[in-house]
Amino acid sequence: MQDLSSINPMHQIIEWVFGSLCIAGGILTLGLIQKWGERFPLWFPFIGGKRVPVLLAVIPATCVAIAVTSAGFVFTTSFIAVKFQLVPAVGLLASQIWGTVGPMLLWIPWGVALGLAAIAYYYRRRGQCKYCGRGGSETIY
Repeated sequence: MQDLSSINPMHQIIEWVFGSLCIAGGILTLGLIQKWGERFPLWFPFIGGKRVPVLLAVIPATCVAIAVTSAGFVFTTSFIAVKFQLVPAVGLLASQIWGTVGPMLLWIPWGVALGLAAIAYYYRRRGQCKYCGRGGSETIY
C-alpha cells in the first residue's frame, strides 16, 4: 500500500477543506429546521438582522439533496454489486471497506431528509398562497 502523502502532497489541506465543508453543511442544514435559520445573525456585515431570502436557502439545499441522494444510489448499488460478486473487484477486499462504504450507505436517507427539510422550509417561509390563501399568517396549534 502506497503512502497517501507521496501520491498527493496536499492531502491534509484537502481533508481540512472537506471536513470544514461537512461541518458548515451540517450547521446550514440545522438552519432549515431551526428558527435562527430565518434571519441573518446580527454580526453579519450589511445584512445582519435581515430575513434570509427563501430561495437562498432552498436552492442550495435542493441541489445538495439531489447530489447526495444520487451519489448514495451509485455507492449503494456499487457496494451491493461488489458484495454479491456481480462485478469483478480485483485487489479489493470487501471485508476491509466497511469504514469507507458504511457511511456512504446512509447518503440516501440523508439526501431524502435534506430534501424534505428544504421543502418544509419553503412551505414555512413562502407566505400566503395567492390562490388558496393558505400559509402566511396562519397559526398552527
